[in-house]
Amino acid sequence: MDQPKWMLTLRCRIVSGMFDYFYDRGMIERALPLGVKWAELSVAIAGEYAPFSANAYSKIADMHYEHGFIEAAEVLYKRSLELARVSMRHDHPELGPTYNNLGAVLAQLDKHEEALVCYEKAMVVAESNPGCLDQDVVETISANMASCRQLLGYVQ
Repeated sequence: MDQPKWMLTLRCRIVSGMFDYFYDRGMIERALPLGVKWAELSVAIAGEYAPFSANAYSKIADMHYEHGFIEAAEVLYKRSLELARVSMRHDHPELGPTYNNLGAVLAQLDKHEEALVCYEKAMVVAESNPGCLDQDVVETISANMASCRQLLGYVQ
């Protein structure tokens, strides 16, 4: 039986508070699973069509990546992009950093072909939305793309 939205919202707030509590105290291993649960509850409340749902997964993926949980970050970034496909246009400015970060994760996992595709999509987002992404983000995307092409042996 589905829970009423008010109950899901209450659970989401509790989980979010617990996540913040553990994360702020450096208890990363306890915080990150709660972050994933928070993202899942966000989807249950707002639905897959809400941009908030994709953003929740992207933020939790960022945290996993920052703390060295690379494989988990890959899954979470992919889930974020899966949700974004139904809630945002393909070149929405918020997708640029997510594609770039997924590319970085894939590059660390030696999946350079997949990483390059992500970097190229990030660059399409940047070029489609001039001025929407910080210049340092655009330069990072460009540098990551060049580095990946070099690792793959592509001519510059």
